[in-house]
Amino acid sequence: MLARDARGTLGGQPFQGGRARKMKQGQSRTDVQAGPKFDDYKHQQILTEGDTLADGSLFAPEPMPAVARELHDALIRRGVLSEDAPFADIFLANVYERGQFTLNHIDAKYIKRPLIVTSLLSSGTMVFGKKLARDQEKNGSRFFGKNGAGTKQIRLPPRSTLVLDGVSANDIQHAINGVDKRRMSILMRIAA
Repeated sequence: MLARDARGTLGGQPFQGGRARKMKQGQSRTDVQAGPKFDDYKHQQILTEGDTLADGSLFAPEPMPAVARELHDALIRRGVLSEDAPFADIFLANVYERGQFTLNHIDAKYIKRPLIVTSLLSSGTMVFGKKLARDQEKNGSRFFGKNGAGTKQIRLPPRSTLVLDGVSANDIQHAINGVDKRRMSILMRIAA
């Protein structure tokens, strides 16, 4: 999927890949989405096939990649998901290059909980806090508690999975600090 994105052959309307943005060190990560639904987080909505877009065209999703089923089954084997867990309808791959990050946020309520994030390629640090602020450094960004508010940092090693639910998913912000080297995270999401 990432190779197709780089070649400009990743489908979907609206465009579901990252190639349209020229990424520089110190910018937010890019993401690639696939599956029957699309998290249009910029407009705080879920799109499904045939929905009308702002330009009048119809939404056409990128097909769910085979690796999504492999990951789903692996999460069941590892006890992260129950045997009867529904299959995701949104596959979101975040791709980070050196210095790139994820801005502080709370995921939209239209994404079912729990939120499940699987880290690949290299480690990342997730920061949690009631109100986070960003310190732009030469080699990326670091997040800290605004006005001295406390934070909690969790290292996410490759092949680890983090499950966010309750307060961590709904009430406090989270962010990913600027990474030291290429990193990927996969989010398997279900629209509420």
